[in-house]
Amino acid sequence: MIEFYKVGLASEIPMGKSKLVEVSGKIIALFHRKEGWFALDDRCPHRGGPLSEGVCSEGKVTCPWHHAQFELKTGHCLSPKVASVKAYPLRIENGEIEVGLE
Repeated sequence: MIEFYKVGLASEIPMGKSKLVEVSGKIIALFHRKEGWFALDDRCPHRGGPLSEGVCSEGKVTCPWHHAQFELKTGHCLSPKVASVKAYPLRIENGEIEVGLE
């Protein structure tokens, strides 16, 4: 069962920006893109780079340390082939961002 946690206001993350949050001990990167809102584990599995500081384009985020790329929607690693990151359900309710955890 998924439980949603409030992590901030949608107005705090302008279009094209990201934010780092902690939810129930998990470090999660939030992304606000024209395609929508996304939530991924913040740490790149390659060497622990902060995905919240990565560059986003065309539905993916690029790790700022070693350029691994992950799909924003699924967390699937596109290149180089390292482990994928967890993607979390995210919703906006009454202007508040909520991230879902199992």
